[in-house]
Parts: sequence; C-alpha cells; structure tokens
Amino acid sequence: AEHAAELNALLGIQAEFFFRQLPVGLFFDKKSDANRLFTGRKSALDLWTRIDDTIHIIELKANDNKSIGVLSELFFYACFIYDMYKLKLAAPCSKSDLRGYDKLTEPGIERVCAYILRMQKHPQLDQAFAELKKCGNPSICFERAVEYKAP
Repeated sequence: AEHAAELNALLGIQAEFFFRQLPVGLFFDKKSDANRLFTGRKSALDLWTRIDDTIHIIELKANDNKSIGVLSELFFYACFIYDMYKLKLAAPCSKSDLRGYDKLTEPGIERVCAYILRMQKHPQLDQAFAELKKCGNPSICFERAVEYKAP
C-alpha cells in the first residue's frame, strides 16, 4: 500500500491496494509436479489489483531488461486471469488474504486490464503493445506500457 499513490499515477487508475506475486501455475486435480499442466513453481504475476468489476495486472521489468518478450508474458497472464477468474475455469488453491485471493473469488469480474512498467522501453514496444490491443476479446484490455524512474 505504500506505493499505491505512485502506481495509480503511473497507470491512471485509482486502486486502494496492490497485491504482489499472484501465482499463475495450472494443475490438474491437485497441486503437484506430476499434475502441472503448464508453468508453475515460481511463475507469478508481479502486481495486481481489483477495482469494481476489473482486475488490473501489472508486469514489472527493471534495470536494463528492455526485451520485447514481455509482451508474450503479459498476453499469457491476461488470458490466464480472464479464464480463471472471469470464466471461472478454475479456483485458487488457497484462501489466503495475503495474496488477495478473496478479491479474485468475489463475483462480478468482467474485465482484465494489463500494463507493463519498465525502467527502459524497447524502441518498438509501444507499436507492438498497440497490436496487442487488437486481441479480439473486448473483456481483455492492454492498457499501456509505462516507463518509470527508480527511486
């Protein structure tokens, strides 16, 4: 919560809270290496929040990591969150309030909005990000890639 005002200003939203490290592993039946369908272990969405009917997801890239590969990562996360929590294809395996799971399981999720925050932007990032906006699902919005300065 200590950086909520700065994040809100960068993203152009008004969130009261941001949660960190939302796991994005998908498992069949129960959580185990043998049942992992894709990703897992330490794969996690960097930051997220929920405002009314929208989940806002934020992927962070620091220092000299200006690879454009962040777009495929963000696309995966946006689709995963949409499928899991809007379409309710699965549920979190924990009810921990520390990660905000209670916000994900409350009814009424209609949209996912995705953002990138990075210290250095790839020269083609804005153009490529604009292409993501054409994903064809009106419930998934690729909002913006924002360059920020570290404190």
